Formats: sequence, C-alpha cells, structure tokens
Amino acid sequence: MEKTGKFATWTATRLNIFHPAWNTRLIKPGEEPTSWEDLADPKYKGRITLEVSDSDWYENVTHYWLEHGKSQTETDQLWKKIVANSKVAKGHTTMMQFLTSGQTPMEAMNYTYITTRSATKGAPVTFLPKSGKSTVPAFPRPNGVGMLKSAQHPASAWLFYDWMLTEGQKELVKLHLTPSTKVPGDKSLDGLTLVPFDVKGLSGDQGTWDKKYDALLRGVDSVGK
Repeated sequence: MEKTGKFATWTATRLNIFHPAWNTRLIKPGEEPTSWEDLADPKYKGRITLEVSDSDWYENVTHYWLEHGKSQTETDQLWKKIVANSKVAKGHTTMMQFLTSGQTPMEAMNYTYITTRSATKGAPVTFLPKSGKSTVPAFPRPNGVGMLKSAQHPASAWLFYDWMLTEGQKELVKLHLTPSTKVPGDKSLDGLTLVPFDVKGLSGDQGTWDKKYDALLRGVDSVGK
C-alpha cells in the first residue's frame, strides 16, 4: 500500500495525481514548467488553462508554498500572476480536449491519467519533460470507496471493496489509473516526485477553499473567448 493512500480509518482505492500538462507542439522542450511557481512567469501569458472547480489543487499548492517558506503575501501574489496568465474551463476532460486539439497550450493542472490516456491514443500531450523526470511536486489525491450504513447486501459490498484493494488494482492499471497498492507493471508514477496531499485540511474546510478559489477566478475569461 502506498503511504499516500493509507489512513487510520480508511484506505484509498486509487490516487488522482495533480500535475501540469501541455501540448508538445505548442510548448517546446525546455519551455515546460519546472515548478508550480513557474506558472506565474509572464512567458505563459494567455497560454494556461485553469479548471473552475480545482479548489483542492489550489489549497494544496497554497499550503505547500507556505510550508516551504513563502509568506502569505508572496503566495497571494503568485496566484494573482498565475490567474493573469490564464483562462478557465469546466471539466478536466473538456480541458484535455482543448489541449489535444491545440486550442490551449498548457493546463496548470490535470489528472495525469487523463493526460496519459490521450497520449496513448496519439495526442501530442504529456506531463513529463523530455528527460522523463519532473521537478514539479505532484499531489496524489486519494480516492476511496464508501459503503452505505443501510446497504441491503453489506457482505457483497465488503467483497467488492476487498476486490478493489486486491485483484481490482490490476484493472485500474489497465485503465491508466494510479492504484493505491503496488502493482507489477504500473508506471503511472514514473518520473514524478510525490508530496503529501492535505486530506485532513481539505475535508475539514473545503467550503472555505471553494469560496477562495471562486473569488480568485472571478472575471477570468473562459477558453474560446
């Protein structure tokens, strides 16, 4: 079991990895971001897409910066610069469609499995530089399975949960998803540097971060405008 997916009272079934993605025809080798801070660089003006509901990503990057020595003022300034470089879109799949078609050059964040699926189909997209090793800290958000307290067939539900954490992990790999356990042949984390995802902070105060992120994006044009 990956450390990022194991908790005191529950266990993740898979991980969604937060990382930038870009169109390799529009972002040439050496132009890709090497840190989250790079997204504030003026060279990306008009080239970045943000997803309108990614408050969990916003919260985690903010905490990462603060924990690594940035002041709140410095953090706020970085976000303002990133937003000034960006347009917005709704939905990670929609964002990827924009990226694969070349309508947008880069996404500040998308789930790596979505990028991988598109790349596997031949789209000119990636989340790794030519070296195959990213220096952007990747946030692994754990996804779990819950069982209803009033489930009519609780034994069957437990069997499914057990399957998801054992043999079902292999099926996730086939779908280019990141399993929460070590599965032979899984390469979804290759080249990535994982940092802890703030599950406790987000689950305890998600509404506040939703409001902050909404306020940050207020007035930003949508892709296509």
